[in-house]
Amino acid sequence: MKKKIALVALCGCMILQQAAWAAFTDMGDTRWDWARTAIENMTDSGIIKGYGDNTFKPENSVSKIESLILMSRVLGVDETKNAKYVSAAVEAHKTDLALYNTAYKREISYLMYKGILTKDDLKLYAADGEAGTPLKRYESAILLTKLLWNNDAGTSASAPTLSFTDAADIPAAAKPYVGFAVSNGLMNGMDENMFNPMGEVTRAQMATLLYRVMGNFPVTVVRGNMVSYDSAKQEIRIQDTDNTSKVYTLTTKALVRLDGTAATANTIAAGADVIISIEKSGTVRLVEALSPTAVETVSGIYSKYQNVTEGTQVYVRDPITSETKQYLMAGSVAIYKGSSGGRTIAELQDGDAVTLTLQGGKIIEIRAEDKKQTASGTVEDIQLLPEYKLTVKAGGTSTEYVVDPNVEVRKNGKTTSLADVVVGDSVSLTLVYGVITSLTATSRQQTVEGSIVQIVVDTEDPRITIREKDSTEHEYHLKNTAEITRNNAAADVYALRLGDKVTVKIEGSTVVSISVSAVGENSTINGVVEYVNTSYGYIKLEGVNELIFVTKAKVTYKDGSTGMVRNIQAGDDITAFCAPTNGSYEATLIVINS
Repeated sequence: MKKKIALVALCGCMILQQAAWAAFTDMGDTRWDWARTAIENMTDSGIIKGYGDNTFKPENSVSKIESLILMSRVLGVDETKNAKYVSAAVEAHKTDLALYNTAYKREISYLMYKGILTKDDLKLYAADGEAGTPLKRYESAILLTKLLWNNDAGTSASAPTLSFTDAADIPAAAKPYVGFAVSNGLMNGMDENMFNPMGEVTRAQMATLLYRVMGNFPVTVVRGNMVSYDSAKQEIRIQDTDNTSKVYTLTTKALVRLDGTAATANTIAAGADVIISIEKSGTVRLVEALSPTAVETVSGIYSKYQNVTEGTQVYVRDPITSETKQYLMAGSVAIYKGSSGGRTIAELQDGDAVTLTLQGGKIIEIRAEDKKQTASGTVEDIQLLPEYKLTVKAGGTSTEYVVDPNVEVRKNGKTTSLADVVVGDSVSLTLVYGVITSLTATSRQQTVEGSIVQIVVDTEDPRITIREKDSTEHEYHLKNTAEITRNNAAADVYALRLGDKVTVKIEGSTVVSISVSAVGENSTINGVVEYVNTSYGYIKLEGVNELIFVTKAKVTYKDGSTGMVRNIQAGDDITAFCAPTNGSYEATLIVINS
């Protein structure tokens, strides 16, 4: 029961809304003058928050878990610009914190990610039975020293000499940290030259300690994008938000985090978002990086660029809708005009056709061309919806183009429309901002005779396979509006049958018309029987694609004698008198010649 009460009190403290300094009703007493400036600054910055009844409760003790939360706020855990790094930290330390029943894994993960806390520290400050207990003064000295990235204090060869009358009461392992905190003005002794190491830290004291820490924070932060890393010189080059490229030197003590986990600088990819923390001496203390996200491309018309607080913004409008969108440049951007690289954004002209390569939503490459271009190749695919697009193959590369609704089309020397452009046509294109505005097509025209082997009825890509007279089979695209006749009467694709003898006209690799040959009632077919199917009552002749059904046929021999259907065998030379039916034949008379 005690544990539950402590947890409720802790959570209640942390979720209370910040009260403005002037509204704290319990801070009017002059005895709080020593902490007044610190409390005002810490509450204004949102590091420490007041209570819902407009009190600050300066005498209340601070628990161990609360001290960790406050430290994480000092490091920016709640700042929007750090959100992705915080998420990476949570994911990286998910296993470490799985053993702890705490609602503040986000804040603790961030401290571990920053190198402030270790897994051993969690046992002392986040475990059940520890998290809700009041923070002692010697423990605050340890945490504040680590917050200032002086983790080495605890590994000093010898503990400092402390003049406090109660120095013997300070745990031996804590003395180096107390010595650092005192010598750097973070903490002072109490009355009668005592440090009071076991005393509980109050909210007023914690506000003062954090205020001093923030005034002595040892690093400056630079944000940008990764350009390169020279492992021989241990130099990392980044492009900051002002598009300025700078080099920073790493030491063996520098911490590197990639996507929340420990890493080395040479594993950070170019274009990655990077935060570098630099000590006053100029040495890099911490490198934080997030791997670049998926790459996407955007094409349009370049309008202008503008320098804004976040960096350089590029304005691009859609060539069809004229809608303008803005894209932020990453720290390092490769810019091309035509085939020439090494260009600057200032060299691009209003009206240039541009293709932006985006990574993580930021531009990492710009390729610009004059607004009017030409292209040529062979039509590989046609897309009708939601907008008309042509895929054109040239030199082994396929490129998809949007077609302007008012495109000018000529085919085989005549003015026509897009409806006459088919797969397999050779085309020459005129492009304005990457959109086809005029098209000249040429088709290789041919007429083929044969029989239908396969029909694929597909609304997007109907196809037909023809076995030609030399027995070779070829698949062709079937134009949706292909003209089809059967026995000289108009028909549609559903009237076609496998085995139909057809004459097809082809443009490029697309069938534009099909004529199904009429077969007379008294068609005569000669040939050698390849096999007999008595179950279904038909025979197959060698070299003849169509089946001949014989169940109703009269059978005779060459000498005029009468036979039976069952007398027909493979290898017999026959003459069949037939009528056509659904792509096959129905025999009325069969003469067995041998």
